[in-house]
Amino acid sequence: MSPAHLLADERRRIEERKKRAANPYCMHCEEPEDTVEHTLFNCPFWAEDRREMEQCVGRPLRPNDVPDIILGPEQELLPDDAFRRRRIEAMAEKQRLAFGRMVEAILGRKEDAERSRQARLIYGG
Repeated sequence: MSPAHLLADERRRIEERKKRAANPYCMHCEEPEDTVEHTLFNCPFWAEDRREMEQCVGRPLRPNDVPDIILGPEQELLPDDAFRRRRIEAMAEKQRLAFGRMVEAILGRKEDAERSRQARLIYGG
């Protein structure tokens, strides 16, 4: 599944959970609103999962980075020099793959934690 589909699924799950939950807070850090943006970019609980991606971009990841990461560089803006072009394209591909791994890791672990939380609510424990 692509990172964009995972983001859409997570957004839908969060909205459903908000409707069910009496408490819309992040269950990991008590942020007042548990959003996709908070989960992927700000929640300290997921900092380790963001590390590889942040190393790829050389700074903390921001939501406005996502379109460039997913779409890659604009072809008409790439240099004419074939070596430099390949290097830029390779770095863009590395970032895209790292972003996909980050999203899958965070959202997969978050979904597992939510299932565990729901099971505890239903079955006790």
